[in-house]
Parts: sequence; C-alpha cells; structure tokens
Amino acid sequence: MRWNQTFQLYLKELPHFKELLSRRRYIDMCQLATAEEIRAGIVPLAAPANSDYCHLFYTPETYCIHLENILRLMDQYENYCFIPLHEKDGPDYNICVNEDSLALIVRTAEPLTLLEIHRPAMVTAFREHLLRKAEAIGHERIDREKARMELRALIQELSNSSSDRKK
Repeated sequence: MRWNQTFQLYLKELPHFKELLSRRRYIDMCQLATAEEIRAGIVPLAAPANSDYCHLFYTPETYCIHLENILRLMDQYENYCFIPLHEKDGPDYNICVNEDSLALIVRTAEPLTLLEIHRPAMVTAFREHLLRKAEAIGHERIDREKARMELRALIQELSNSSSDRKK
C-alpha cells in the first residue's frame, strides 16, 4: 500500500516535470547503488511524504524501473542530463531539488533521515550548490552514451540476479 501511495506522488508530478524538461536544462546527479546494495535492501527511496515513507527501500525490480525511467528521459529530452557519480568516499546524504519549491536531503547512513525544505532561499542555495558541483564534474563533457551504457549494465545485472532467484 505505501509503495503505491509513494509512486502516485511521483506520477502526479510527471506531466509538470516533462513540461519543464521541454523548456530548460535539467541536471540529475546521483551516486548509483551497486547491485549488491540493491539486493541487500539498503538503498532508501526518497519520498516527500510523511515520515513513514523514510523506511522504504528499493528492490532490484523497483531500482530497474527507476533506471529505465532515467533512460527514457534521456532518450526523449536533450535537456535532461544524467550524471552518475562515482565517489567512493562520498557523503552519507543525497540532495534533490525540484525547481525552486522543494529540496530533499536524505541521510543514507543510519539512522535514515529525510528533511523536506520548502523555504525558497534555502531551496535556491541547495540548487546552486548542485549546479556548482555539476560544473566542477564537467557535466557538459559527460558522454550521454557512456551514462546510458552504465545504466543498462546495472539493469542487466539486477535483472539477471532477479531471474536467477526465480528459478
């Protein structure tokens, strides 16, 4: 039941998000989880909802759906840039910014914490931080096909492990 409600929130925002992608550049940066982390059930799903949703974790199937959606956006919108991060000693948090109205900070280490920020000045500051990080990485030099290949490889690895368990 909770998964359904969580994904309904994302589906409700999808038309607005797609309209945004057709008008301006959107940079999505995230550290990809490994197949082992996904199989272990330790990769949290960030959802702007009540605190019960902080305890949802990706399964191999739901992570594959997530990655397939990223690939679909990359194929449909030239303005959409996905940057897979490979920081081995990266921070134990993720930052997500939606336009200038919402920022989510997800602490991925125990205890799992989700902060939802609506103050425009703070949201803008987080957005600027992420844009500076993207520029430092050199997002304009990121090869879109290389990112696609990395996503497809992870989908294939997770799909193979799921089908092996079903046998």
